[in-house]
Amino acid sequence: MMRKTFFEKRTTFCLWRIALVALLLLPAISSLRANPSQSKTVSGVVTSATDGEPLIGVSVQVKETSTGGITDLDGRYSVAAQEGQTLVFSYIGY
Repeated sequence: MMRKTFFEKRTTFCLWRIALVALLLLPAISSLRANPSQSKTVSGVVTSATDGEPLIGVSVQVKETSTGGITDLDGRYSVAAQEGQTLVFSYIGY
């Protein structure tokens, strides 16, 4: 019968410990995944109603959250929102 050396015993112990930690963390890691059907990216272009020119610097915010952004030089915006949420647009012009 062959006896395992100290290093072989230690390696086996480490592998078992790594496997145990992975099994314990698996449910926690899988619960962190976002459900892709819940959150979507909403994007578009904000233009002036009078002349159709893009509006720069319009604030776009998901209502009752801190998620939002502003339009770029071409009036484009992109915001992550869930289905059923409302976008609020605000603009201070001249």
